[in-house]
Amino acid sequence: YNTVKREWTPMEARGEIPASRFAHSSIIYGNEIVVYGGVVASDEPDRGGGLAGVEGRGGEVTNEVWRGMIDATSIQWRNVTPTTCSPHYRPPLGHCGGLNLSGHTSVLVHLGKTKKPVMLVFFGHSPHYGYMHLVQEFYIDESVWSVSNTRGWSARAGFGHTAVFDELSRKVYVHAGLVSESEATQAPSAALYEYEIETRIWRPLPSAPTPRYLHSAVFISPGVLLVYGGNSHNDSAVASVSNPATAKCFSGAALLYDVRCQQWMSAPFGPVSARIGSAAALLPLQSRRTALIYAGFDGRLRSDALSLTVGDKCSSRSDEAACLNTAQYGTSCVWKQDRCVAIEEIGWKDSFDSSVKACVSPPVFEERRCATAEYCEACAAANCAWCGACMPSSHHCVRHSHQIAVTVEECGASGVGGEICGRYHSCAACHAHLHRHPHGSEELSQRACYWDYDSVKCRPANTTTDMRSVATTGGGCNAACATLTTCANCTAEECIWCASTGRCVDKNAYGASFPLGGCRAWSTNGCGSSSHVTGCGAHVSCASCRAEPACGWCDDGAGGGRGTCLPGGERRPHHPHVCPHRRWHFTRCPACQCNGHAICDSQNRCIQPCAARAIGDHCEMCAPAHWGSPLNGGVCQPCECNAQAVSCAADTGRCYCSTKGLAGDRCEKCDNTNHYHADLYNKGCYYDLAVDYQFTFNLSKKEDRHLSAINFRNAPVKPDVDADFSITCSAHARMNLTVRTRTDPAERTLFSDVNCTNFRYKFAKSEHAFGVEDNVTLTTFFVYVYDFRPPLWIQISFSQYPKLNLQQFFITFSSCFLLLLLVAAALWKIKQKYDLYRRRQRLFVEMEQMASRPFSQVCVELERGGSGAGVPAPVALEPCKWGRAAVLSLLVRLPTGGTGRAPPLGGLAVASALVTLGHHHHERADRPRNHNQCK
Repeated sequence: YNTVKREWTPMEARGEIPASRFAHSSIIYGNEIVVYGGVVASDEPDRGGGLAGVEGRGGEVTNEVWRGMIDATSIQWRNVTPTTCSPHYRPPLGHCGGLNLSGHTSVLVHLGKTKKPVMLVFFGHSPHYGYMHLVQEFYIDESVWSVSNTRGWSARAGFGHTAVFDELSRKVYVHAGLVSESEATQAPSAALYEYEIETRIWRPLPSAPTPRYLHSAVFISPGVLLVYGGNSHNDSAVASVSNPATAKCFSGAALLYDVRCQQWMSAPFGPVSARIGSAAALLPLQSRRTALIYAGFDGRLRSDALSLTVGDKCSSRSDEAACLNTAQYGTSCVWKQDRCVAIEEIGWKDSFDSSVKACVSPPVFEERRCATAEYCEACAAANCAWCGACMPSSHHCVRHSHQIAVTVEECGASGVGGEICGRYHSCAACHAHLHRHPHGSEELSQRACYWDYDSVKCRPANTTTDMRSVATTGGGCNAACATLTTCANCTAEECIWCASTGRCVDKNAYGASFPLGGCRAWSTNGCGSSSHVTGCGAHVSCASCRAEPACGWCDDGAGGGRGTCLPGGERRPHHPHVCPHRRWHFTRCPACQCNGHAICDSQNRCIQPCAARAIGDHCEMCAPAHWGSPLNGGVCQPCECNAQAVSCAADTGRCYCSTKGLAGDRCEKCDNTNHYHADLYNKGCYYDLAVDYQFTFNLSKKEDRHLSAINFRNAPVKPDVDADFSITCSAHARMNLTVRTRTDPAERTLFSDVNCTNFRYKFAKSEHAFGVEDNVTLTTFFVYVYDFRPPLWIQISFSQYPKLNLQQFFITFSSCFLLLLLVAAALWKIKQKYDLYRRRQRLFVEMEQMASRPFSQVCVELERGGSGAGVPAPVALEPCKWGRAAVLSLLVRLPTGGTGRAPPLGGLAVASALVTLGHHHHERADRPRNHNQCK
């Protein structure tokens, strides 16, 4: 790719050309490209037939190493796969590297004082060992492998992660990937680690906001990491609802990571073209640093490129705040002596003096990492303090008697604990981990972990019992899932069998084995699911054949579009002899598509009319009143419906009956289940209408769309009552009404071609003989409704109600009314008598109560001309209950008005008042007692 002209130039491959592959890694070393591992496409169908998940049954994972010398127009390839181990380091495993891996990453570094060129290979997935936590070292000039004896934090292996070397800090930054959570589960990770290439120490860094894998990453400028795209879907519906950002299979979001300030941030531009599996590189010789994102997959393979350019240079920032926030624009700047300078100008330091400020705020120390560290090296790598337990700082260790370690070097030699063995989720990887210890002048190796089949976990072999267990089992493991070739033995070993590719994979390796979703049918508990897998031969059109990822179209060469769907790949079918190369179509269909019923003109249009009763622009449909499939040379047959339908199902030929009540594939019988019955003298099916009921027929369902007629039948049963007929149609329809009598079996037309929108008629008993004689109806009416199009509803009824006799009605009504009045009058008189009786009884009770009250006599002497001085004496005092009050009665002389007496009365009256009894307060001694009275 010419970055100046922005042109692609095809390179000619020379020498021993490697096979096509994907999920491999590559680096540029001088004028050479070094390619390692990946999934190889096989030219032999029985070896896989192509790329896994792309075509055929799947390829094999390889450990090949290829070097290609690049010149202006070609690449000279040679296979440099090593066969010996490196003498530099003793590997911590039972192998020295060069594993069969896919989904790994490679980085070119120069190690040691001699700056040896070394390709570091991080993680990846092995079909034999599973997810690998290793860092492999390939010494390029010597072509030998070694496995790094890493220390520090326990980094989790990933598939589809990214590893990028930062020239500023001289560290490798490994981000995200699809990781194994257990022996049966996988999930995308958001973790970020840094790897010190000289000390081989892992350290944890802040995790990204969202997990992802199959993304791309590049240092867009020293100290600023750009992460783009990827798959963040974790196959969890719950997580998708709670956090929609993690539910994207193809992400277009870009993140930036400031290495110096340990801070993640979103790129200033929004999400762009979403994709996975893209490649990222920094374009050289640009005035402003530009990253190129090339190709990828978003449901289809892409060949476009995106360019991302960093912001302005540091020198353009004039204030401290703007200078320290440039990382979000792709540039890492620091504030030094009132100037904004690029961080590469002053170099990388773990800490700067007071004259340099690199971050707005210091990096946040995550104390929760200390709580998760289970051994000394992991604790120290997380910048915590180890004193028998991991503490946030050495100040927390004052109460502990253990020696304090704050660096990885201070931890010294350590054994193998549960944290190390717990990372391995396969038996082979578990047994491959070795523990080396000195024994005299020699160094012995023994297994450090053993596989517990009861709990299906890898455990540390720290005891004699554990070692004996490993020895008795002989270190044997069950066959790896990738080696199983049948569904039965695959599912028996608790693996996943992919029926569409014929591969067996680990339960936690589905995403690593089929990163593009190439497995279309899989099973874990039986092989029944493989029976329904549709083969390529079931497709009869080029379009449907191409929709099946594992199939291609072989044209017959006649130019009409006929052909055969065969399993194969982009280059050819699995069996080349069945289809010539010039007739093989995998990504595009032939230009002329007439299904063999026509040929095309100069513009690739089918010449009409099509043959064999086919119609359509591509002769893809049958003509009306015909059924079948004209695709790929198929035939169309006439519909056989006994003249009771105008069309039938295109795939089965089942007739769409045009009259309601007909049933059967050929409309040959009546629908007796729904009360449609045949007639002895007429062809057709009729619905029997009961007298004195109104029926509503709703013809609005999907299955009614082909109807255009419906028949009814009614026989009035009352011989001395007229018959009323009524029909209402909600849409346009026509109606015929006929009658048939016992004496004349032939139908006689009464009304013909009548609009049935709203029709009523009365059939007089004097004109028609109604009723039944000898179980035979005398008169039968037939109603034919036709020429309508659903949806509509029809209301129809035959009724025989007798005429109303007004004289009898009024006599009955009057009699009932008079009787009702008499009953009402009688009830009223009874009520009066009863009320009078109750009043008398109440009076008797009152008089009896009054007569039972106590009474007495008093003699009163009246004086003439008295002055009235003094306190009058009561004539009666009636105490109340409790003795606190009483009714006081006095005699009062009435006023006379100047006469001798008070006419016309006697001049005296009795006055009563309610008074209180007991002691009372006297205001003055000479005043009479004051009684409180109730008014």
